[in-house]
Amino acid sequence: MTVTEFAKFKVLPPFTCSSPEILEFLADVGKKQHAFSGYPLRFYQDVKSPDAVYLVSGWDTVEDHGKWSATDASRKVIERCMLEKLVAIEGLAHLEVEFPSLPGEWKGIAHVVVEKEGNPVADVNVEESFKNATHQIYVARDQTSPCGEVFQLAVLKDDVTGLEGKWDGVANFLAVN
Repeated sequence: MTVTEFAKFKVLPPFTCSSPEILEFLADVGKKQHAFSGYPLRFYQDVKSPDAVYLVSGWDTVEDHGKWSATDASRKVIERCMLEKLVAIEGLAHLEVEFPSLPGEWKGIAHVVVEKEGNPVADVNVEESFKNATHQIYVARDQTSPCGEVFQLAVLKDDVTGLEGKWDGVANFLAVN
């Protein structure tokens, strides 16, 4: 079973998600990691927090991600990130779900569901939020797990009837082009 990588970055001032330096950096990360893993990388910007960028990608195993992290290419990406002060890495999780084969022709809207200390990060009308989206990603943190934070992910097309469980705090995300 593949795993899904879910990482959060903060774009550092004076840059924004639309800065050429950031777009080039994300494209470079995507190209290099894809060459190693064989999986595409998708980047999303939080419309409520424009300096937040999320990465979603896949790996055959968590161990393979560790092998990538030990490569010169990965180290150079991290060094560049720190030297040029482009982004800060704020979090990383391996979702224990198959990496979905996501279509490249997305409208670029995703929905990420998280809770912070038991409180929803955002409170959005779910039906209103989803009605114009063609594809969505849903991620939730299960704080009842004995393992600590466990993330759940589902990819749905054109309807939200497949959601199961408690999905509090919806936040909207746009693709970073």
